[in-house]
Amino acid sequence: MEITTLRFTDLEADWHTVDRTASDVEELEQELAQADYKMRTLKARIYGGDMGWQPGTPTAEDMAPGSSDAADYLSQIVTTDQLNAEIQAAEQHPATRPVPLYFWPLRQTGDESEPIRFPVRCQGAAGEVHFELPLVFYADVRFPRGSGYPAFTSLRDFSAQCEVIRAYESSLQGIVELPGVTVDLIGAATPAPGDLHEVHALHIAGVPDPVEDTFRPRLGTPDPDPYALPPAATTATETAAAQAWGVRVGMPALRTIMGDAPQPPAVLAQYAKDTALSYSKDYLAQGSDAVDAVLEVAGGTLPITFSGVADRSGGLVTPDLVADGISRKHGPVQLAGLTTSDPKDVLADGATLLGFDLRDVVSGLTGPPQILSDLTHTPPTTKMTWGDLTLQDKPPFKGGPQSTLELTVERSADSVTTTCDVTDFDLEMPPGAAALLTLHFEELKYSQVAGKAPDLAVNHVTAAFEGQLLLLQKLQEAVDLDKAGPDIRVTGTDIVASYQLPVPPVETGVFVMDGMVFRAAVLVPFDGRPVSVMLGFASREHPFTLSVLAFGGGGYVELEMDKSGLRRLEASLDFGAVVGVDFGVARGEVHAMGGVRYELADGEAKLSGFFRIGGTVEVLGLISVSVELVVTLAYDDTTNVLSGRATLVIDIDLTLYSDSVELDSGVWVLAGDPNAAHPAPPPLPPSRPVAGEPGGLRPPGGAFTEPPTQARAADAPNAEDADPASLAASWTAYRAAFAPTPTDALTDRRTP
Repeated sequence: MEITTLRFTDLEADWHTVDRTASDVEELEQELAQADYKMRTLKARIYGGDMGWQPGTPTAEDMAPGSSDAADYLSQIVTTDQLNAEIQAAEQHPATRPVPLYFWPLRQTGDESEPIRFPVRCQGAAGEVHFELPLVFYADVRFPRGSGYPAFTSLRDFSAQCEVIRAYESSLQGIVELPGVTVDLIGAATPAPGDLHEVHALHIAGVPDPVEDTFRPRLGTPDPDPYALPPAATTATETAAAQAWGVRVGMPALRTIMGDAPQPPAVLAQYAKDTALSYSKDYLAQGSDAVDAVLEVAGGTLPITFSGVADRSGGLVTPDLVADGISRKHGPVQLAGLTTSDPKDVLADGATLLGFDLRDVVSGLTGPPQILSDLTHTPPTTKMTWGDLTLQDKPPFKGGPQSTLELTVERSADSVTTTCDVTDFDLEMPPGAAALLTLHFEELKYSQVAGKAPDLAVNHVTAAFEGQLLLLQKLQEAVDLDKAGPDIRVTGTDIVASYQLPVPPVETGVFVMDGMVFRAAVLVPFDGRPVSVMLGFASREHPFTLSVLAFGGGGYVELEMDKSGLRRLEASLDFGAVVGVDFGVARGEVHAMGGVRYELADGEAKLSGFFRIGGTVEVLGLISVSVELVVTLAYDDTTNVLSGRATLVIDIDLTLYSDSVELDSGVWVLAGDPNAAHPAPPPLPPSRPVAGEPGGLRPPGGAFTEPPTQARAADAPNAEDADPASLAASWTAYRAAFAPTPTDALTDRRTP
């Protein structure tokens, strides 16, 4: 550090004193007694007894050149005389005497005096830094022992040193605000990427230099603090802080990586300019070339949370950290993770891979991710890299022999390049003996470049159904996902890679399925939800066709899984037969169909079924009669209630007259508590897709869309309690609301 030479006039000197305490009389008397005893002992030794010098014998002065005892005896005589004089002076002089110790150079500004701010130039590896700083001038005072006072040297008196150090710290004048300048805080002979920092404040303290008998500047106060200093403020306007610190820096690497992602205000402030750092004890003891973690977060931690904004960290992985230090090679780190390969020391709670706890599935860690900014370029470039990671089994995630994770994120003001590659792994859902589905991925790769939407490559994925879903294995074997490229959909919260391709006819025993479309989707959320997988064979609005011997029908299967297992399963199969005859003058048909639908969503199972039977007779095209009976059933496992509903519809068309009669039983509880809430049986599945009916693979994150259900007749009477007259009146009113009267039917339902 260099102070520019300046000349000031009309200055004020605000001198501060330290009390020089008089010698303690009692202590001096004890010291005198010890000196007197030693003097008498030496006297007896050189004169041969307590009688002292005798005439005709040599004196102590004569013997001193050849006798050390005689020399010591003479010295003790002088000491006792001095002690007697000091005791007399101490009893007469004041107990303390002020000694001028230090002063602040002041200059009058209006009605107040302010410390002069001296221009300072600091030279570092990254260039010069200029600022202004008030200085304290400390007097070199030296008093020998005497006149009732002990010896005093200001540059070696610990209490005097503490006095000036505390005064400077309390004034906060050593805190220098800077405009975010680039400073090499390490000064190593071999530079490292993490040596340069964006500095917003310096905390300059003075510490004694016992070798040179002076003070030297230091960034931050010593730890532990031998001077009982007040805590240093974090800004020039604050009066206290939790810990002493040396520098306050911004974190451009984290600002660039996180962008405008929502963060707590305190964390945003740390990223901007309020990350307080202090030098580690290892660095102060060993030097920069021997220590990687040179800087520690003072009085707290630096959270780095990608959960909820996974697109900033490669989409598939969120390497969350709670940094308590800055590594020269890696940037912000958890210090414990630099000396161990335990993932729980390297990563924070909340770090995930595909929604799984990253600390459970990663092994063989060689270090934390690197998050570094190149501050030598404009605009700065930030890189986050993490590679050579081996993945291990932690069901439902199962790592293969070549299972690895590679992450590279490079961002600047005008460029973005992101790649996250996970290879050779299985998802077993749910894990263990109860597994229903195992998905094998040769590679799952998230990538993004500037100006383009993110891309998710799903390479060579295969599915193996097990357990209760083993029936679907035959369908899966007819599908080759490698032949179909995924359709990528990107939103602000997730990215979905979906497949859709036709399936050749499948024969399984007496079953023949045709017209099937296989659908699959892999959802990668950015908001902390786990990765989920959806599979579907046909859909509710576009079922496949099914023939069983002489019978025909259709159906569909849809399922959704994530790390917790099977989230949703919906399957429906229906079949029946239609027999028609035509005798020229008369023709007719009779049909009978039935089906079952099972739905499991978030642990709640729904089972429903239907049976439909009817027929039509037409004579000469003038007279037709049709009868249709539909029975629907529904089971609710939460209330253990089986409910049903029956509807009979009769249509008569006599050319000039037509009418339709519909008899509806309402909802009846067939088993279970009749007073419990129970679901309405589902509506009759259409014989062909109904326009506008929802269905199919909905966007992930919830269950597939349910069809609308008919309203339940909540107050339907029990058959045993129904009054025939009131029941007939209710039926007439109900029918009038839906069926036209015979007069209206002549107009509305006449056959042309």
